[in-house]
Amino acid sequence: MLLSIWETRRILRLLEGSKYQRVWRILQLLMGFFLVGYAGIATLVIFELESWILILTGVVFFSGGLFVYLVVRSGYLSMAELQATKDAAMEARQAKEIAEASNRAKSEFLAMMSHEIRTPMNGVIGFANLLSDSRLDEQQRDHVRTIISSGDSLLTIINDILDFSKLDAEKVDLERRPVAVRHVIEDVLDLQAASAHAKGLELLYWMAPDVPEGIMGDETRLRQILLNLSGNAVKFTESGSIEIAVEREANSDLITFHVRDTGAGIPADKVDRLFMPFTQVDASVTRTHGGTGLGLAICRRLVGLKGGEINLASELGKGSDFHFTLPMEEADVADQVQQRVALPMSEIEGVLKGRRVLVVDDAEANRRLMVRLLSAYGVETLAVDGAASARRALAEQKFDLALLDYVMPQVDGITLAQKIRGLPGNPCPILILVSSMTISPENMPPKLFDATATKPVRNMQLLMLITRTLTGGTVTPDAAQKTKAKVKLAKTHPLNILVAEDNPVNLKLITQILKSNGYEPTTAMNGELALVTLRERKFDLVLMDMLMPVMDGVSATVKLRAGEAGELNRKTSVYALTANASMEDRERCGEAGMNGFLSKPIHLAELLSALRSASEK
Repeated sequence: MLLSIWETRRILRLLEGSKYQRVWRILQLLMGFFLVGYAGIATLVIFELESWILILTGVVFFSGGLFVYLVVRSGYLSMAELQATKDAAMEARQAKEIAEASNRAKSEFLAMMSHEIRTPMNGVIGFANLLSDSRLDEQQRDHVRTIISSGDSLLTIINDILDFSKLDAEKVDLERRPVAVRHVIEDVLDLQAASAHAKGLELLYWMAPDVPEGIMGDETRLRQILLNLSGNAVKFTESGSIEIAVEREANSDLITFHVRDTGAGIPADKVDRLFMPFTQVDASVTRTHGGTGLGLAICRRLVGLKGGEINLASELGKGSDFHFTLPMEEADVADQVQQRVALPMSEIEGVLKGRRVLVVDDAEANRRLMVRLLSAYGVETLAVDGAASARRALAEQKFDLALLDYVMPQVDGITLAQKIRGLPGNPCPILILVSSMTISPENMPPKLFDATATKPVRNMQLLMLITRTLTGGTVTPDAAQKTKAKVKLAKTHPLNILVAEDNPVNLKLITQILKSNGYEPTTAMNGELALVTLRERKFDLVLMDMLMPVMDGVSATVKLRAGEAGELNRKTSVYALTANASMEDRERCGEAGMNGFLSKPIHLAELLSALRSASEK
């Protein structure tokens, strides 16, 4: 009945992972317990209990042997079945390892391809942007805009594929930091403005008064979701408006973001497939609109990672409302808000309360938005749909200020302003023109308007503009901004800059951008040469490419922070300048001691922001 030691060990190895393993483990524990009992048998003899111990130990060991015998020898489980179970477990483990290796290889391949495509795209988009700032005729300028637009579209596709791959492999980690919700929405609308205005669409946004200015979250991913949803809205809407609205759920700590459009709507039987990867409502080969079909799938996964859910309400012929709900944890963003508003909020509120404003706009959505916005600050607001209604309102009552839309049917904003200026009794002393179009000086009569505002309207900046005009302050922030832009950044934010970049095209591009802003950068073709230069001269900022021959940017930064290039530049600001755009790459740069991260293709606004930050350090 007793089995050989070798065969018993073999059987026990085979039992691992089988349905009998739990029973055998219990018997093993009991046997172990009684073996330990032998160590104390000398003590037990004193109490005359040794015979019971011996009897119970024998029973347990007999049960263990009987268990193995019954399982293996008596037909409950054959050796072949044990071996088959073991083989199946090994195959499952191997399949899992192969799948994980495949996912790693896929992610690495996509990351490499992203880098290799982004690098030349940086040159294409970067030099096209530089070209757009030069003297061009209208046809040439249109060609350059087409190059930039096509480059941005290609970049969107690259980002979608890379993001979907990372989400599929569950390798996306979300940041938690204070996010200024209003700023994110305004930035998104700014990015959509050119495409929307080309189609004659109005871009609007609204934040309910009980929604906090700041929440804890991942600003980059929130912007990505809103860009995807608003981009789709612009793409599939031929007339009307796109609105982003943020509301607080009643009696809960949840906020809901809405992206509403006045497009054709989506059939109820097509809604389910919308959030599936690689699918679109119009899936035919000759579909009107392009795209990867990944945008909404990515949005759903990102919202899910944030602990929320995304849904759609749509009606054919009336438009769609994509909305997602997120947990709300209020955060302090007062400093961020004040950076974009030159006047204290208390001063804005004090000036606006009790004022009477006339809003003239043919778009109902715009009128509704302006009434909401101004009423929230105590402004008595009347909104009308055109010149005839405006003249009737002005004949009956006086207003402190009028906001006039430029593009309106029959009578445009400029013509209406001329008529208002000619009315007796000056029923509205201050006029502000709101336009989505650039108006040439020869088409704008002098001193007709007290100020101008550009659509999409940034709510806080509009309030500040109204406040300044009412108090006689600076009246044309657009013009002031243009005058300020003429002063090269190097004059106001002087820096000695080192650029470490091995790609000749990218090096030429970043050098040109810096020179156009008044800087004279020093260059190095790899990390090793950068360290040599840093040992010899003092710099205020290093723009360091991550991937370079001889020594990469991350290794060079580690050595710099360790003092291997001396103490002269040990604490100098270092910004990564790279086509690697993943969160892991950002973390690597942070761990190496870098102060910032600029992804390629280079965004001029981000680069200029980095230059300002480095000069203020």
